[in-house]
Amino acid sequence: MSARRRDRKKIFILDTADAHRIVYSYEAVVDGELRWISLVTVRLEAETDGTRLERTEQVTFLRYAGDGSTDLAHLRGGRVLQLNGLDAALQSGHRRQ
Repeated sequence: MSARRRDRKKIFILDTADAHRIVYSYEAVVDGELRWISLVTVRLEAETDGTRLERTEQVTFLRYAGDGSTDLAHLRGGRVLQLNGLDAALQSGHRRQ
């Protein structure tokens, strides 16, 4: 049985623009090692049938596990969690207004 990985992310909100743009950075620490840092820009634009979301992420890998494929899969899997968190935050803010 393999040991369980311990992951931690620290997120820094750098800029917001009237709920149309959010810029943040985060660092990913896995088993106590800083593995990568990212700069993320999310743009939101109202459309007639919903909202268009554009997400751009610039990543710098500082350390790899093996050939890096595990880190890349972890990074890609984390996008869904980040978007779910963004949706929850936006829905919460919408209810408060």
